[in-house]
Formats: sequence, C-alpha cells, structure tokens
Amino acid sequence: MTERFEQLGLTISDQLDNAVFTAHNAHNQLFYWVDHPKGKALIAAYGAHIISYHPTSQPEQLWLSHTSELNGKAAIRGGIPLCWPWFGNAKSPNHGYARINQWTLDQISTNEERTEITLKLDHRMIEQSEFEFKLECKFTVAEKLTVELTTYNQDKHPISISSALHSYLATDRDSVKLSGMGNSYQDKAQDFKLCKQAIFELSEQTDRIYTSPQSELELTHGNGRKLHFTHQGEDAVVVWNPGDQLASTIADIHPGGASEYLCVEVAKTLTPANIAPGEHYCLKQEITPS
Repeated sequence: MTERFEQLGLTISDQLDNAVFTAHNAHNQLFYWVDHPKGKALIAAYGAHIISYHPTSQPEQLWLSHTSELNGKAAIRGGIPLCWPWFGNAKSPNHGYARINQWTLDQISTNEERTEITLKLDHRMIEQSEFEFKLECKFTVAEKLTVELTTYNQDKHPISISSALHSYLATDRDSVKLSGMGNSYQDKAQDFKLCKQAIFELSEQTDRIYTSPQSELELTHGNGRKLHFTHQGEDAVVVWNPGDQLASTIADIHPGGASEYLCVEVAKTLTPANIAPGEHYCLKQEITPS
C-alpha cells in the first residue's frame, strides 16, 4: 500500500483483476486501487476522481488536501477533478456536476505494461441534466498517467459543453518552473487582463488562462525532477494557485497547503465543444514523471 492509501484509512474489499481492487473509507465511499508493477493509483467513484498516482519507483505526483473529507457530500480538493459540462463558476454548481456525482465502473484491462480502468456517468444518473449524454473517463496507469474524458451526445439535438482536467500537482510552489505555456495569458485575477511574461513566474494569487500553449509542457520541481505533459482537445491551459492569503479563507485547503501544489489545467473553455447527435468529443492529457 502507498502512504496515501494508509493515510486515508482505506480497507480493501474486493479484487477485480490482477491489479485492481475496490476499497472503502470510514464514510463507506468506494475507491478503486490500482496496484500495477509500473504504477500505482487511487480513484474515487465519487466524481471519477483520481486522488493519487505515482510510478512505482517515484514519489506521489498529485496533491490532496488533508481537510478534504472524502465523504461524498462535497467536491474533493486535490487530485484531478473533472470539470464538466461547464468550467468555472458562471453556473451552479461550480465547475459542473460531473465531479459531485457517483460514477460506475465500465471496464478494466490489465497487461504487463499498464492498467486501464474506465468509469462512466450518463444523463439517467443526473437530475439536473439538460440533455442526454454518456460520459466516460478512462485512466491508464503505467510509468505515465493518461486521463481521457469523452463526451458522447445521445440527444436528438447538438449539445455544447466546456470541460477541464483540473490537475493539482504535488510540488514546492515557490521553486517550481513551468515551460511551454507561451508568453501571454489572460489574468483572471485582474479581470481577464491580457498580460505578457517572457519567463514563467507566479503571482501572489495566480489564475491565468494561457491561450497558446505548446503541445508539450514541462514542469520542473525545485529538486530537479520533472513532469512532461501532452494534451489533446483543449483550447487553453489554466494555471492556478490561490496564494497563502486567499487559501487561508478556503476551508478545505489545509494550513500551508497552497505552497504544496500548482494546478495545471487542460481546458476547453475559450469556445465550447459543439457535439452533433451521435458524435463525441475527448479531452485528454498524459503526465510523464522523470
């Protein structure tokens, strides 16, 4: 078991294949524990929310707040939340309803190189859905992590959605470096002011929409370790950290927690994805630690 598995007090309840187990916490919330020789992961059924991942020989790659209760009553703070069918707070609930509903297991596949586990959600499971859909999230756990969020339009009419993979990356915020973002961004903390920055530096409160990122990004930790990102289906990459002052007002960020992560969010947010009946759209990212 990994340190995070033990910290959350999880209990194994069943084995689904050679590398996948079900587990529950004290709130009887369901998790899928992936224990593959190449990589480890922990995925909550609530929100199809991956809250832990690391290659077998490397440390934890995702940050999780100690004060996030994981009780199925509120969005999980940390890991990779799925923002869908909208991104942001223009509507309620914030970032959509995919991350605050129970998903069901669709399929599992394991071989010597990786484990794939897919969870699903559809309109019959959502009271507030305005259209008919099926949503799938496939996690491929190996020496790299791949997350694919696919929307299938099962309605008779076109649908329009925005989405994001809101990754909380475990790092030392004050020494991290990020490259491949491009040198201009919209600053949400300054009413979407267009800003330019030749060398990446964080602000006290960082909330930026980079509109011309490269297809591969690189995050360098203060200790020299790196994360490489590739992504598909996005029209922007959002970089967010609330800073210590704002974080102190957010109940589910533990004290000092804001200095332990940086959010790098692959997003479809500048223009919506318009999906014709019978068609689908996929937002994808790969994270490769080195």
